[in-house]
Amino acid sequence: MNITHPTTTAGKARRVGIGAMHLSRTRQTATGPYREPTVRAALTPPAGADVRRFTFGYDVIIRQVITHVTLVTARQD
Repeated sequence: MNITHPTTTAGKARRVGIGAMHLSRTRQTATGPYREPTVRAALTPPAGADVRRFTFGYDVIIRQVITHVTLVTARQD
């Protein structure tokens, strides 16, 4: 099951490589300690596509848990 659906601005799919996942321990002031998953992914555009402009489709927990938040960061381009 692919949980991310990145596409070029023209709608062509990017290749998604999912790396290792790890859980870190963190704490929120209002609710206390919890575990936070981190997953690395490599999004490779098709040949000739712009490497910086794309649509990042994501479908995991948000539709089931309305309070879920996802942070996406770019490590390098």
